[in-house]
Amino acid sequence: MKTFNGIMLDKEEGSVIIGSGSHLGEVYAELRKKGLEVTGRGRARWAWEGGLSYLPEIHGFVADEVANFEVILAFHYVV
Repeated sequence: MKTFNGIMLDKEEGSVIIGSGSHLGEVYAELRKKGLEVTGRGRARWAWEGGLSYLPEIHGFVADEVANFEVILAFHYVV
């Protein structure tokens, strides 16, 4: 999974692309360098389920912050 550990910031879109192999510590550190924070609880599963962030009164549901999920299956199918 290390080959999927990219963290890319798209300033025009106001979004971040986080590779599935990224460790949360790396993600937090990289985003802090750019003056950003992570809203969610750190796992895609909570976002898929519509999970709450640590400060739901301020940031709302984690799922509200997700623009897209992309899954690549073993046979190179993108779903």
